[in-house]
Amino acid sequence: MPVTWMSLCRQYRNDSEFRGSLNFFISSFGVAVVSWYFGAVMLFMAFVICILTAYHCAKYFGQKAIYAVQATFLGLLNGTSIVFHVALENVAT
Repeated sequence: MPVTWMSLCRQYRNDSEFRGSLNFFISSFGVAVVSWYFGAVMLFMAFVICILTAYHCAKYFGQKAIYAVQATFLGLLNGTSIVFHVALENVAT
């Protein structure tokens, strides 16, 4: 069965673990992008704080913590890699 926007919306609405993981991914992606501009120390602090927050929130809301932590880590990693790639391109030109 092909994945459509409607099936993703239905999944988001009905599955709390999917919704939580997607929310953690998007928020950690934004945190990684914003904290990069304040320096590498802030970026590492954001990694620790976001992952601990994801773990705590998942446990509190009765979800599987590993899903939340994985989604948060991927969001932080993707946000950091995109910003780092853009920064290196700006330095190279």
